[in-house]
Amino acid sequence: MIAVLINSLAIGGAERVALTLLKEIHQRDHQTILICVDAEDGYEPPDFCEIIYLTNFNKLHHPIYKIIWITICAFRLRMLIRNKNIHAVQSHLNRANLINTASKIFGATHYAQIVLHTQLRFSRWRLIAWVKKTLFKWLYTKADLMVSISSAMQNRISDTLNLVEGQPYQVVIPNPHDIDRIKALAKAEPEGFTFDKKKKYLISAGRQIELKNVAKIIEAFSKVEKIIPDVELIILGDGPSKSFNQSIALREKLTHKIHFMGHMPNPFAYVSRCDLLVLASESEGLPNIIIESLICDVPVLSSDCPTGPREILSPDSDVSGQIIDQIEYAPYGVLFPTRRPDLMAEAMVELLQDESLHSAIKNRAREYVKNYAQKGIADRYLAFYPSIDPSGKLKNQE
Repeated sequence: MIAVLINSLAIGGAERVALTLLKEIHQRDHQTILICVDAEDGYEPPDFCEIIYLTNFNKLHHPIYKIIWITICAFRLRMLIRNKNIHAVQSHLNRANLINTASKIFGATHYAQIVLHTQLRFSRWRLIAWVKKTLFKWLYTKADLMVSISSAMQNRISDTLNLVEGQPYQVVIPNPHDIDRIKALAKAEPEGFTFDKKKKYLISAGRQIELKNVAKIIEAFSKVEKIIPDVELIILGDGPSKSFNQSIALREKLTHKIHFMGHMPNPFAYVSRCDLLVLASESEGLPNIIIESLICDVPVLSSDCPTGPREILSPDSDVSGQIIDQIEYAPYGVLFPTRRPDLMAEAMVELLQDESLHSAIKNRAREYVKNYAQKGIADRYLAFYPSIDPSGKLKNQE
């Protein structure tokens, strides 16, 4: 049996990836089970396999409690592996990954595959940072396979933890996407907003937190609308920075042109009707929204932040470097330096006014996005399981 272990069913990119891979593995006639650390609601639980919760908490916030419950959950996972005859566990996000590998301390002998979706961040206090780095390195090296969703992320995590090559074995596999489903959802009618065919639209989609720099997008938009009067900005998503971002729109007297739509169950209905998706993050893992926008046939303008955007939009370039003071017209989108709303605005104007550039990016991306189709990505994950048979048992384990 193969288990997928996630923190919870909370709405998020990593959780969606985990559920997509679980479904793909199940459709290949493997016995599957979903294990959640917390009982937090979000995505609809899958109806094709059993789901088990390691705790009944909605969500743990205090770091001390998290450490204690990682240990408890690791022991519970070990018992579950034995009782359910689980032979492989694929985990997503740091807490689930730590539980997956820590269960081996308690005697679990399963094949542990951990998937890293974000950069590792540690405290500014040196002692605390050292303790956490030591803990992560000790437990992550117990994994049989460590998957990073981008090459730049893999390099940064290896440097952060000072990992020795092969300990653990590492690969890069991007996030899977259900292309047919996204295209079908893109055709649905958007709720609560009517698009005007005479206008142009920019869109930002994602959780509104400081790291996403939505305020910089608004700042850039304030310059663009003076040049292109019939342009408007749609902002999808909620978060702690939403009220601050709304105050900037109010200060700039742009509330009639900037639409805060909040969280929408089907963002693709909005993205597909826009002219350009804009991302201004300080850092990313491998931002799903860039790939999803390209699937929706909408070009992307993104900050050249670590990690992910460059790897998607300019895959043949040096993914370890970032531009500083210029705009880069990449094969599958356009990159600008982080925290440069002036260059962001310049690129917005050019993409909105230059129809040949806009069309060229869309045409190149249509074939390229097939590299992120979920079936091919799931095959790449399963290829690393040692001789797994359809029952979910590793043939080299008795």
